[in-house]
Order: sequence, then structure tokens, then C-alpha cells
Amino acid sequence: MPSNYSRIKKSNVMIELDRIHLLLNKQLDEGASFAQIKCYSVLFQRQLKWSHGRSSRLLARPYQSWTLCTLNRGIWSIQNVHNFLELERYGTRSIQLSNELSQSSYFSKSHKDLMISKPIRQVLFQEDPNFQPPPPEEVLLQMEQIQKVFEDALHFNYRDQLIQYHYWDSEHTRGGTQYINIALNLHQTTNQPDVPAFNIDLHHTATPQQPLEFKELQWHRDVKRFARAINEPIFRGPSPEDMLWIFSARAFAKLIQGTLGPTLCLEKPDPFNENMNPASLIETQLTSSVLTLYSSPELFGDKTLLDEEGVPARRLLLIDKGILRNFVLTRFSAHHLSRSLPIHKEKILAGSARSNSYNHFHHADLRHIEISPGQTLEKDFRLSHLYIPDVEIDQINASGESFTITAKNCLVNKFGGMHKRHVPRLRLNVDRQTLWTNLLGCGQEQKLIYLPSLSSTKHQESLGCFLAPMAKFRGLPCTWS
Repeated sequence: MPSNYSRIKKSNVMIELDRIHLLLNKQLDEGASFAQIKCYSVLFQRQLKWSHGRSSRLLARPYQSWTLCTLNRGIWSIQNVHNFLELERYGTRSIQLSNELSQSSYFSKSHKDLMISKPIRQVLFQEDPNFQPPPPEEVLLQMEQIQKVFEDALHFNYRDQLIQYHYWDSEHTRGGTQYINIALNLHQTTNQPDVPAFNIDLHHTATPQQPLEFKELQWHRDVKRFARAINEPIFRGPSPEDMLWIFSARAFAKLIQGTLGPTLCLEKPDPFNENMNPASLIETQLTSSVLTLYSSPELFGDKTLLDEEGVPARRLLLIDKGILRNFVLTRFSAHHLSRSLPIHKEKILAGSARSNSYNHFHHADLRHIEISPGQTLEKDFRLSHLYIPDVEIDQINASGESFTITAKNCLVNKFGGMHKRHVPRLRLNVDRQTLWTNLLGCGQEQKLIYLPSLSSTKHQESLGCFLAPMAKFRGLPCTWS
């Protein structure tokens, strides 16, 4: 660990609680119905680059990001600064701005009960002085091991951050947490015209409750599987549609995030579109009966985790044997959905709200998702199948109903592994119903997969955590090369 790490730790000084409450109360005294203060304190940030066997290291200075959000007559105003002194100095501008906007005819008016009530919660923040990013020696050793898998030189870009998150609001909720975000990008160009460039992004989040063992991240094993596929002869036919498709745990997690996420995180109902009307979705068969899905904050390692709205995270059943039971809601979307959901349906906040990096508005997200395991896929791997290690998903329409799914460097496996072929690129356009009715089963072994949010969230926020098995699907109509 760099020698200046201890100096970075000591440079972080939190503000007295009385000053926090004074600033929040000042917003209420000026007419606000709700106010919140959030602080992301980046204590340590490091970037390692590796190219052609050589590494370079950049150590960034610690910094803080303070945000004051004020709600007045249905209008939000935001103040975002780098220290609390600036927040105190310009805090009055926030309520003045919201007062001016609330009187403007260009903004729709509303009132404070847009946000449904939440439990008042006090979460004690306990800093772990021994919690720190991995030593650079371990990182470089991992890079060297990955490089040996490939014949050509790889380009690495590694970054880690040690972050403390603190939250206070005018409803007497406060709390905080501590975590490490890690991101690794691997890139390799190829001279073969029909083979796409190798590119993979890997992520991890660690907490004091789930400390980081960098050697056990299994990134080396994941990359090794990619390398094996690239070295096989190119697949020439027949169509992969006729085969069984097996998605890796990473690809399956992305499939859930990208294709089920828009439905589970529905923000506003559309009564004229059945695919965006909660009344027509709730308690319906959303997928085949082999899929059961939970929002499980214990995956993050802290059951008292507060989201960006100050809502404590809780375990919540989302999909039960393919049937949609609950949505992932924010305090605002819960209000919007109240007129669409059946009157007996309780609207439960799972504590999964994030804040947009541009306008700081809250939106629901799949932050900690657990997929129940099924049965072993050992027999399926011995049969002819298409193995899909990773996918990229683009949403075609606003309703979150149709998608373009792209998979690179897939592997065709026939005759118990005697015949292997490389599929450089595979693409399909599919709607949600067609895709998920073709789900045949989930594997038995679960794996922790960390993914960044699909929305524009701040880099300091913790990554999304998925406990996912592999999954098998019927083949789907696709194009491949």
C-alpha cells in the first residue's frame, strides 16, 4: 500500500451533527417540505495502466462531493459542492431557487405528499481503519497472470476507490456506509478481419462486512474462458438457433438487468400501453416458472444500508416462479403507481433508489439481486450447446419491451467437447415475452457478479450486486458471423 495512504485517511474530517441539522432546518424554515444532504468522500483513488508488459500508476488526491437537495412545492433544487463550508455558504440559494421555480409557469406544480412516507432510521456509521484497497503488488500479479493467457499483448486499465457515503435528511434519517469500488478493463486488438476486438469490463465492490480478497476474484478464470473461445476455429454453421443456449452467470445477470430491469423499475404508469401499465403486469406470468428473483441487501453485506432517498434496504420478493409480485420503487414512483396498482396491493420500498449524475433525480435500480438456483447443468454441457460468456443489451423502445442483444466470442460445443467452434459475434432482436418464455432452467452454482448501473449514476456509488447462476435457454432466431 502506498506510504501516503495513512495521510489520506487522516485528511477525512466529518462535520458536527449540529451544523448538519442547522442547515437542514434552515431549508424547512424557508418553506421547503423536504431536504437532504449527501456526502461521498473518496479517501483513496488509484489507477493502474498496463500495456505491453509495462505498468504506470496514478494516485489521485482525496476529495469530497456534497449535495443539498431541497423540495419546495413539488420543485427540486440542487446544490453540489466540494466541501461543507461551501454548502453552508450557498445553502440559502437552494431554497431561493426552488421558490422562484415554483412560481414559474414552465414547471408543473405538485405538493409534498408526492413522496410516500418512509421509516425513520438511524444507522450508526462505524469506520473500519483496517479496510483498504488491495496492495499494488497483488494487482500487478493478477495482471501478469492474465497476460500469460494471451499470445498478444493486452491493454489493462485498473481503478479502485475507497469511499465513505453519509446521508442526512429533514425527516431525521441519517446513516452511512464504507466500501471499495474496483473496475478493470481488458482490451486487445486482433489482426483477423472476421474476429472482433477482445474487450471485457470486470467490476467488484467490497465492504468491511465482506472484505476484499483480491486473489479470489476469479477474474483470471473468467478471462481464460474468453481466451479459449478466441483460439478455436471459426464456426461456419448450421444456425445456432437450433442449439441449446447456456448463458454464463455474468451474461445471465446482464440479461436480467437489461431486459427485466425496465419492467421491474417502472417509473410512471401508462394506462394506454399494457406493457407500461402496472395494473396489467402485477401478478402476471412475466417469465417461465423456473425464475425466482429477490432484492437482497444482505448481498452488500450491510442490512442497514440506506439508499439515496434515505430508505433502509430490505429483502423483497420481486418474481416468484415467473410471476411478478413487486416492483422496485422510489418514493416518487410509488406515488405514481398508487392509482394503477390494485387497491389492496401494498407498495413496498426495497431501498434501491439511485441518484442521477446530471440532475440528481432519484430513480429505481436493481442494486442487489438474488436469483434462486435450480438444478445442475452438467448434463446440458455434455450436449450440443452454444455457450455465451457475456452480452450487451440495447433497449429498442421506451416501454422496455423489445431489445437488441449482442454477444461476442461465444463457443459452440458439440459431441461432449470433441468439436468446438468460435462464434465471434451473435445478435438478435427479441421482445421480453419471447425471451423469457424460452428460459428452460437455472444452474445450481451461484456466483457474485458486480455490474454498474445502466443509468447515469455517479461514479462514487456502489456497484450493483447480482448473485446469479448460469442459465439455459432455447435457441432464438439470430444473426451470427
